[in-house]
Parts: sequence; structure tokens; C-alpha cells
Amino acid sequence: MDLHATVPYMNMNKHIALWYVLLWGVSINSSGNIMEVNGTTNSVLIHGDVMLGGLFQIHRSSDDDTCGSLSPQAHLQALETMVFVVDKINQNNTFLPGFDLGVLAFDDCSQEAYSLEQAVHFVDGSSLFIDNMDKGERQDVICSNATTETDQLSEKQRNTVYSVAGVVGAAASVNSIQVANLLKLFKIPQISYWSTSPDLSNKDRYPYFFRTVPPDHHQAEVMVELLVHFNWTYITVIHENSNYGIRGMEELHRLAREKGICIAATETLPRDGGPRGDDEYDGIVRRLYRRPKARVVILWTGENNIPPLLQAIKKAGDINKHIFIGSDGWSGRRYSTAHNERILEGAITIQPMADPIKEFDHYMAELRPEEHAITNPWFNEFWENHFNCSLGQEVNDRMVHPSPRTMEPCDPDMRLTRQNFKQDGQLQFVATAVLAFAHALNNIHRDFCGHVRGLCQAMKPLQGHTLQAYLRNVTFQDMNGGTFSFDGNGDGPPRYRILNYRQNTLGHYNYVKVGEFDKKLSIDEDKMQFRLDEPSYPESVCSAECAHGERKINKNGDTCCWVCVPCAKNQYLKNETTCADCEVGYMPTENYTGCKKLRTVYLEVDNIAIVTFTFAIFGISVTSFIAVVLVRNRSTPVVKASSRELCFPLLMGVFICYCSTFLYYVTPPTGVVCGIQLFVMGLGFALCYSAILVKTNRVHRIFHAGRSTAKRPDFISPVSQLIITGILAGIQTILSFVNMVASPPGPQSFVVPGENVILVACGNLSGKSLLLGMAFPLLLVIMCTIYALLTRKIPSQYSEAKLIGLTMYTTCIIWLAMVPVYVVTASRVRPLISTINVAICLSCSVCLACLFVPRVYIILWRPERNVKSANGLRSHARPTMVMSHSAISNADYFSDTEAVARDMTSIS
Repeated sequence: MDLHATVPYMNMNKHIALWYVLLWGVSINSSGNIMEVNGTTNSVLIHGDVMLGGLFQIHRSSDDDTCGSLSPQAHLQALETMVFVVDKINQNNTFLPGFDLGVLAFDDCSQEAYSLEQAVHFVDGSSLFIDNMDKGERQDVICSNATTETDQLSEKQRNTVYSVAGVVGAAASVNSIQVANLLKLFKIPQISYWSTSPDLSNKDRYPYFFRTVPPDHHQAEVMVELLVHFNWTYITVIHENSNYGIRGMEELHRLAREKGICIAATETLPRDGGPRGDDEYDGIVRRLYRRPKARVVILWTGENNIPPLLQAIKKAGDINKHIFIGSDGWSGRRYSTAHNERILEGAITIQPMADPIKEFDHYMAELRPEEHAITNPWFNEFWENHFNCSLGQEVNDRMVHPSPRTMEPCDPDMRLTRQNFKQDGQLQFVATAVLAFAHALNNIHRDFCGHVRGLCQAMKPLQGHTLQAYLRNVTFQDMNGGTFSFDGNGDGPPRYRILNYRQNTLGHYNYVKVGEFDKKLSIDEDKMQFRLDEPSYPESVCSAECAHGERKINKNGDTCCWVCVPCAKNQYLKNETTCADCEVGYMPTENYTGCKKLRTVYLEVDNIAIVTFTFAIFGISVTSFIAVVLVRNRSTPVVKASSRELCFPLLMGVFICYCSTFLYYVTPPTGVVCGIQLFVMGLGFALCYSAILVKTNRVHRIFHAGRSTAKRPDFISPVSQLIITGILAGIQTILSFVNMVASPPGPQSFVVPGENVILVACGNLSGKSLLLGMAFPLLLVIMCTIYALLTRKIPSQYSEAKLIGLTMYTTCIIWLAMVPVYVVTASRVRPLISTINVAICLSCSVCLACLFVPRVYIILWRPERNVKSANGLRSHARPTMVMSHSAISNADYFSDTEAVARDMTSIS
């Protein structure tokens, strides 16, 4: 690479910036020396062959945009770290062979405008080697009004003092942004040691900016990981009004939203503890206490904002309420915790991972005010502030901020020792920034000068874009032995340590490392402590998590505050706010996150089934026995008088109904089995009540016609009765087939309440299928009951009509009683089947008991009554009415060959 390559400066911004610098230099020279304030220098100047600029926040800002009081000593330590590292490098003659590093460092007073003013010294055109705007080469620019020897600086002075190759700083992101905007125009690389704003990772906007710390979006990631780890979902964020605070807060909001963490409120602090009355801090604290459930408070701010905020919390009274999570702007700093230990107890803070610098404590212990003030013009001020003493009137008069005259004189034997001095934990990043420049210069010297000691002609002048290119690729070991390199955005590696500010013993507080973040979070909770008397951290949630099977209904649109409402039966949680139905055959899982398939079972013979089976078997046996008795005694008067031909269809129907009770337990159910169930039950009842209907209709027509005529009614012969019965049974058969075609029977899955199983049974047990299947038999029952009512007043000698009436009344009672039971058990298959079977068995048993048992009793145990009387009519009771001759004559047609009606009285 040719270091003398011409770099054209045709960009208009470069021209504007150059003239701005020239005018700035003239204005400064017209008012005094740029290196002095109140007669004393306000910069650190160490001569070297290659100069490094430095910007440090030695003083705070003030209300009138000037430098205020001394900043916490971490910033002066950062400056001393740069001086220390440069000295170490220069002591090694082989590291930078033949040339030394120099330092030109300024105090930016934590102000953006003042930082930019100080950065102008690094590119000051009044006495600086500048890139020629046409040729791209550095030229001497000497003021035309320079007449004296002191005005005309020697070439060595110009090279060593004012030609800055790179800049270390600034500390604050807002200051670094301002400086980076200026330095990029002059292609001067800049490495910040503490600026963490994500904006600075934009290489299109800040191509010459580097930093040894990671950007804040990684810090926001660590904070969110902490919140997730402890399940803190309801928090408050307080941030400073600066690029550092605003951009950090934006990243935090974005990541928190992704993790379902709610930010109850966001409050803004002035940048760097700037001008704002106590009332402002008090107002922030009052609003903080309006959300008592948001116990976690993230403080994304610099250290200067912490003391006034904590004082406002102390004034509010409740100092042990909140859990503070701190950003790297104040993490680990004693200034932040001084006199506020009880309030901050339990705080968790985050720091970019760094280790103490070896030998730095020894270096600081060797410094003396009277000697070191020559190098560091702010050291005397630091010394007086640190030891709370005065170095004397002469020294005070030279200070920017003299100490009060009432202070005691400083002891000449005072030293910075381990007892009164503590190294700041973040100084390694300053050292690494200096080392990055040094290693890049070493690599440039090796590639362009070879074994030539000192700066060869190829390195004169040192081009900024060359140094930038070498910085991008530099890799080296830092002062503690770790490997360092910049990533693609010029940022440091994202490694953090997690600190817990805790009270180890009563009244003794300190920061303890409890974890770290290097690609993932690692926390040792055993080391963590919230309070000495309350070690465990409290919750920070708006609403407790809902139990399994409960959905959230958000309150007032806040996604972290809700009420819990149980899902309906057989529903699962589709998401946190929605319940959804499980499909048939499925049930919610134990945690209600989905549905699981229910275990499939079939009807099993239970206790009720055993009872109905016993009942049915007994009924089948009795039915068979009665049929045998009737067949064997089919020519006897009693059998003939009971419409012998219709008895057998009726008994067949009863037999079929009894048998149908077993079909429900045939497993596994199939379409054929289910079709047979529906067909058999309908056919059995149709046969029963068709026969009874024909009987009652026959009796009614005979006695009704007998009152007016002696003519025999039509269709009362046995054959006619059988045909009519067959037709009625055929109608039921046709209706059953139509029903099965319209709604094919088959197995159906039923959820058994409380058992979490699926019972597979025939689907024709309920609904339209059963109603259509039993519609015609029910119509027959109704018609039989009507005819039973119509024949209730026939002569008492004809008792079969009364027995039929008793049968139908009882049957109606049974089926009417079954209706509410059926409705109640319609959703429970086992009780439903048991109800149907019991109703079937009772109906059949009523028929047997009322219509056949009396006749069997006479046939078997009263055979003397099973004979015809002399006149064909026997009576054991006084007649209640006198029959007309025509009615009796018509009764002669009850049988094909005999007047069996006259023997009806033998049953009574």
C-alpha cells in the first residue's frame, strides 16, 4: 500500500470544515494561547514522533456552558491510564522501533459543544500539517502574521505537538458523535473507550470511529435476559436525556416487547445531572410510586444523575421498595453509591467486561502533586479533592477551580494507597484503545519501513485512511493477556460482567460479581442478595400468571395487567387470551396447551347391564314357556277366547324386544350391528302393539256394531287379523329401511363425562334416528290406548278388554316416565342405554303379566275353568249390564268354529 497515494479532497464539506478550522484558529490566536486558561495550560502535552489526541471528562458541565466541578475520579484515572500506557509503550524500544508516541489530551467538560471546540485542536489549520485540498498531501501552513521567533514554530515542534494521528475518546456518546463528525472530514481515526451509543456502529456515517466497548444494544440484551431470568415482567425505565440514554431506552423497549415484558412508565432525567431543580426529581419519584407493582427500575444514565435521584427517593421515605438495574454509565462507581447505600442495596448493574490494569496502582502511588502537575494540569485539583486538603495558595491560584481557603494544608507525605484509592474497573478499555493505535502503527511500520528504525519516508506524513485500514484488521493481546480485535462495525466484543451491590455485613456494602454475559447469560444466584434481611428478590409483575386452563383478559390495554377467566369445558388455551374447543374425541391436556386424543372404550357389562340381562333372560324364558303352553293348549277355550292367532305375533314381538337388549353390548359396533339394533327394537314393538291394536279394534267394532245390527263386522276373522297385523308390521319394516337409508346407522364416539374416555357406541341411540325408528310403534301405542278407553264399558264378562286397557295404561306410564329420564341421560351413553333397556323389559313384562299370565294360570292350575259352559256363557260375577241379543250373536264370530267370547268369563 502506498502511503503517499494522493487522496483528492473535492468534497464541499471538506472545504467548509477547513475554513471553519482556519477561522477557529484565528479567533483563538486573537484572544490568547489555545493551550492556556487563566494563565495555565488546560491540556496534557507529551511530545512524541506520532501524536495521539485525547478527550476526557475531567470536569462536569455547568449551567452556563462552562466547565463545572471536578468529575468523579474515574475520568481522571482514564487520562492517567492513557499517560501510563503511552509511557509503557515508549519504554519498550522494540515495540515501536525508533519512534515514540506523544499525547495531546483535553478536558471536554462533558459538553457536546465544548468537546467539538477541543477537537478542533487536533485539526487546527493555523499551525497544523493539513491535507492539501488539491493534492491530497500535508503541507506546512504558517500564519502570515507570524513575525517573531516564537510564532514561527520549528518543524520538530509542529510534527510532535500538533500533527495528531488518532484520537482516544471521548467518554460520552454524545461527545463522541460530535467529534466523529469533525474528524471524519480530516480522516483522523478515533477510538472511544466508553461511548456505547448504537448510532456509532453506523460505518456510513462514522467511518473513522472505533471503540473498545460494545454498543448498547448488547447491554439492552443483557438487561432483558436478566428480566427474563428472574421473570420480572413489569418494570419502569428511567433514562437520561442524551443519545446514550434515548438510544439505549429504544433498544430496551424493542427487546422487552419481543420477550413480553411491559414497561409501566418511562421517565427522563437531564443529561449528566444537568440543570434541573429538586422538584423535577421529586416528581419522577412520585410518579414512580404510582405503580407499586413495577418494583424493578432500570436506570440508564450516567453516574452524575444517580445521587440526586436517590436523594429524592430517600426524601420520599420508602427506600427499600425497588430493585435497581443499572447501565454501564454508573455501574460499579463509588460516586453513585456514596451516602445512598441503603437505597441501592440489592441493585444489579452491568459493566463491559474488563480487568484491573496491572501496575497501575503502583503507578498512581508514585505520583506527587508538585511533580506530576507539570504533565497533568488537573492533578493538583484531584489531589485536593481526594484528600480534602489544600496544596497552598500558590497552587490554588493556578487552578481552574481553586479549593476553599478554609481547607487544611495537605500533608507532604500523603500517598495514593490501597486504603484510600481504588482503581476504576473500566480503565482497561482506555488502555486497549491506546494499544490498538500502537499495534496498528507497529504493523504499518513493519509493512512500509521494514527494519528501518524510526519513521521512514513512507510514513511521512501518516495518512488517516491507512491507519484506519490497519485498525480494522488489528489483533493483539491487551494488558491482561486477552485477545482483542474490532468487529465489522469497529466495536469491541460484547462481553459483560453482572454486579450485585450488596450488604455483606451490617453497614458494609460493596459490588460483587455474580455473573457474566458472553453470547449467553450466566448467573450464580447463590451469590446474589436483595437485602441483608431479605435475601430473595421479590416479584415485579402486574398480575400473577393465570392457572392452567385460564385465559387472560387485559385491563386498560396493558398487556402485562390482566384478570384470569377459566376456559369452558373441553376447551384448551389457543393462546394466552383465547380459548378454543377441542374436537370430538379429544380433551384438553393437563396444562391446557392443546388437545389429546381420548382413550377409546366400548360398552361393558356393568351392574345395571347385569340386572337388565337377568330381567331379559327371565322374560325370554317366560315368553318361551307361555308360547309352549299356548301351543300345547291351542284348542282349549281359554286360548281360543284370547284370539289365538294374534297371541303368537304378540309373543314373537315380546321375544324380539327382550332379545334386543343384548344387541347394545355387541362390540365393536358396526353399521350392520347398529342397523339391526334399530330394526329389531322397532319391529318388536310393532308386532306387539299391532296385535294388541287389532284385538282392541276387533272388540270395539263387534260390540259397537252389535248395538245397532246383527250383521257380522268385516275383517274379524283370524286370517284377516293376521293379515292386518302383518301389514302394520310391514309398515314398520319399510319405515325402518327408509330411516336407515336417510340416516345410515353406524358407530359414534361419545365423550364420557368425568372419565376422559371416548365411548364408541351406535349413533342411533338418540336424536332423530331413534325418534323416527320408534315413531310408528309409539303411534300404535297411542291408538291401542284409545281403543282400550273405548272398550272399557263393555260387559264385564269380557275381561280381556280390561286386561288390554291395564296393559296400555301401564305401558303409557312407563314410557311417559322414561321421557324425562331419557332427556337427562341423553348425553351419557351408559345410563341412556340402561334406561332404554329397562323401558323395553318393563313394557314386555307388562304385556306378559297382563295378557298371558292369567290364561296360563287357568290352563295350568285351574283346568276346571278351561271348559265351555252349558249355554256357552259362564259367570262368576253378577253382570253389570244386559247385552243385546245382537251383540251376543255377533260374539259368536270370535272364533272360526265356536263362540269363544262366551268363555271370556271363565278367566275372570
